[in-house]
Amino acid sequence: MLYKSSFSGIQVLMTIILLLLPVTFINSQGITPLYIQKSRDAEALEAEGEYADARLIYTEALKLATDDNDLRHQALFNDRIGRCLSMENRDDQALSYFRLALAQAGNVPDSALISTVLNHVGTSHEYSGNYDSAFYYFHRALVIREALNDRAGLAESYRNMAQIIRLLGRYSEARHYCRLAFELTDGNTPFKTVANIYNETAYLYELDNMLDSAAIYYNKLISVSSENNYYQGISAGHNNLASVNELQGNYEEALRNKLIGLKIDKEYNDTFGMLTSFRSIANYYISMQKYERALEYLDSATNICKDIWQAECQGIEQSRYRAHRAMGNYRKALIHFEKSVSLKDSLFNETKRKNIAEILTRYETEKKEQEIEILNKTNEIRSQKIRLQRFLLLGILLLSIAGAIISMQVIKSKDARISNMVLEMKNYMLMLKGSRAVENNHPPSGIERIELLMAQFRFTRREAEIMDLIMEGLTNEEIAERLFVSTNTVKFHIKNIYLKLDVKNRVQALRKASAEENPAV
Repeated sequence: MLYKSSFSGIQVLMTIILLLLPVTFINSQGITPLYIQKSRDAEALEAEGEYADARLIYTEALKLATDDNDLRHQALFNDRIGRCLSMENRDDQALSYFRLALAQAGNVPDSALISTVLNHVGTSHEYSGNYDSAFYYFHRALVIREALNDRAGLAESYRNMAQIIRLLGRYSEARHYCRLAFELTDGNTPFKTVANIYNETAYLYELDNMLDSAAIYYNKLISVSSENNYYQGISAGHNNLASVNELQGNYEEALRNKLIGLKIDKEYNDTFGMLTSFRSIANYYISMQKYERALEYLDSATNICKDIWQAECQGIEQSRYRAHRAMGNYRKALIHFEKSVSLKDSLFNETKRKNIAEILTRYETEKKEQEIEILNKTNEIRSQKIRLQRFLLLGILLLSIAGAIISMQVIKSKDARISNMVLEMKNYMLMLKGSRAVENNHPPSGIERIELLMAQFRFTRREAEIMDLIMEGLTNEEIAERLFVSTNTVKFHIKNIYLKLDVKNRVQALRKASAEENPAV
């Protein structure tokens, strides 16, 4: 009887312990959580370029991981949602998810995941044209990967930094970073990383007009991509090799490579890839004075061009105009010229509107991001309390008390920091409102604004003109077009503007210029 009673007591005790154990313990026995399966489905969609659909599934997986108190997978899914948003050109929204992922990965902690998120933050800044910020985040990822001795990760970081330096026009320095990336590659390096290094190196040689070397590396890109059935790399290799052929004056070979790229895009149903290939091939035929063939490819491009790709649609109309003008069909040429101008104006106005909206709402967005972070932190604390209660039932009283004290300190620190940021936000928004009120009562003319900028900041007239256009929300390309100068000239003047304002980026320049322009506020 004593034996049976003891055995029954052990059964009851084991049942209680199993109920108290977290779900991750059961998972270690072979049961895969639903959010892991959803993540795999989303990865497959992401690989096919279906970023919107992948993002929705990652969001579902994130909710399940949150319910399961799996902080690491919450960080992972927030990072992947941000990555999808970045690929959809929604970089502001992407950055909010990346920030959450960094905070959660830091609490796990998971250095490898932190470096991955930092890398994606850098890429998002790169897509937005914020090259200083992009380089900063790429370098942070590099430092972590050096500490982890992650050779593959280091190779990726050096390649990313080479790309940023190339965008700044420092080609020889960029090639140095590519060489460092090459030295770190081995049989364990992911083939996509190797393919990207080949592509970047080839493009640097192309920019330096070292076309034979560029062709060698583009062929290496095609080779490694073919070995691993990486169709995007194969297509990119042939299309980029076609650019080298064109610069060499070998239009027939350029056309052959473009047609190969188009065939691959069709095989994998890459709509945007097909669109750009149709346009490029049409332009080659125009250069070869085969205008009828060019128009056939432009018709194919029109059939798949979506409304959201206004820049591509405008390029198609511009090419139609060139072809018809060359054929002497001036009436049709005029029709397509007018369509091209209309689309260009629409694109310009939309871009300007987005830039202005981005500047005005950036700080309000950051405020909302902080609120989301507070909510996630509250959920994390609640999860910690649940786990602590389970440990308390198992007798680990001292550990639970220490965890509660640490949690309270974290909350106080976060609350203090968030309160300061909210206060700064409110003050800045009040300043903007006051600035608008002053501008509405006494709007200065364009010449007056330029003279005022020259007087306040010792700008040259050209620098003042460019700063005035930046304050209107124009991009570098639009400023160059407005002032009839090259984009590199605009970048040169903007760099001098940053030095004189003692700022690092466009937003800081706008804030400082606005503050000086409205000193009363």
